[in-house]
Amino acid sequence: SQDPVVYKARLVAQGFRQVKGLDYFETFSPVVRYDSIRFLLAISAQFHFQIHQMDVTTAFLNGILDEEIYMVQPPGFIKRGQENKVCHLHKSLYGLKQAPLCWNQQINHVLHDGGFTRAVSEYGVYCFTAPSGSSILIALYVDDLLIMSSDLDAIKSVKTLLSSHFKMKDLGLAKTFLGLDIAQTSGRVSLSLKSYIDRILSSTNMLDCNSVSTPLPAGYDFFLPSPALSDITSYRSLVGKLLFGANTVRPDISFAVSALSRFLQAPNEIQYKAAKHVVRYLKGTRSLGLNYFAQNYFSLTAFCDADWASDKNDRRSTTGYIFQLAGAPITWKSKKQQTVALSTAEAEYMALGDAVKEILWLLQLS
Repeated sequence: SQDPVVYKARLVAQGFRQVKGLDYFETFSPVVRYDSIRFLLAISAQFHFQIHQMDVTTAFLNGILDEEIYMVQPPGFIKRGQENKVCHLHKSLYGLKQAPLCWNQQINHVLHDGGFTRAVSEYGVYCFTAPSGSSILIALYVDDLLIMSSDLDAIKSVKTLLSSHFKMKDLGLAKTFLGLDIAQTSGRVSLSLKSYIDRILSSTNMLDCNSVSTPLPAGYDFFLPSPALSDITSYRSLVGKLLFGANTVRPDISFAVSALSRFLQAPNEIQYKAAKHVVRYLKGTRSLGLNYFAQNYFSLTAFCDADWASDKNDRRSTTGYIFQLAGAPITWKSKKQQTVALSTAEAEYMALGDAVKEILWLLQLS
C-alpha cells in the first residue's frame, strides 16, 4: 500500500478586506538591497569571513499587532455554541497587509536587544562586535538571513540568539541566497547564476540554441520598422527575467537589458529578437560570475562614463558606472538620463553626479 499524501495548510487572513487608517496604517517593510549583499560578500572575502545562512519558519506569525483587528473563526475550528463570536488577533497572520512590517519590527527588536546596530543607510544590514573582538555582519531579506564573521563561535552565538526567539532553520554555509549561487573558500567568494540561466533557457525553449559572443550586435537599431508582437506577455516575462540577472550578478548585460526594458509597452519583432540574442549570449557565458578575493590593497575603485544622444527617438544620453571592491563589481548602473544633454561634457557631468551619489551611499554603508 502507498503512503498517504500529506497536505500542508496555512491559515491566511483576508487582508483584502482591511480598511486603511482603521485596520492598518503602514505596510512598508525594508529589505536588504542586492548592492548591499555584494558589498558584504566582498568584505567577507577580504577578511576571510565565513558566510552562514538561516531561514525563519512562518516568520510573519511572530509579529505583534499594534492595531485592533478581529477575524471570523476559521473553518473547521468554529466553537460550538459560540458561532457568532470572532477572534481578536494579537499577532500577525499571513495575508494581513501589515504582516511584513510587524515581522521586521519584531526581528529588529530582537537583534537590537542582542547588541546589533542597524545601518542607517541600509535597514537590512546589521553589525556587532563580539566580546572576542570579531565583527559580525547580518544581511536580512524578509525571513532569510546571511550571517558573516571570521569567528565561528560568534556565528553560533547569533544562531542561538535567533533560535531562542523564533523557529529557525539552520542552512549552514550559504550556497544559494535569493536566487544567487554562492561558492566560498577562505579569502574568496564567488557568485553565479548558472541554475537561473538554465531555467531561462528552458522556459524560452532555447536549450539547444546557438550561443553568441556579445550581449547585442554593435550598432543594433531598435527602431527599424517591424510588426508588433501578438503576445507581448512573452516579451515582458523574458525582459523581467533578464533584469534580475543584470541587477544581481551580470553587469555585462546591463546596457542591453536597460535598452530592452524601454519597449515593454508595445514591443515588436525586432526588439524580441534582441531579447533572444541576450539569452543566446547568456547560454555561452553561463559560467561567468563575480569572484571576490582578498587583496593586498583593499580599496574601492569607480568608473563612470556617458554616451551622447544615443537614443534616436528622444536623443537622451545613457549613464553608465561601475564600482569594484575585492577584485569584482559590487554595484553598477546603465540607465538613460532623464533630460537631454546639450554636449558630451554635460552628459558626462550628469553621469558623474549619479556616481558621486552612489559613492556617498557606499561610504555611509561602510
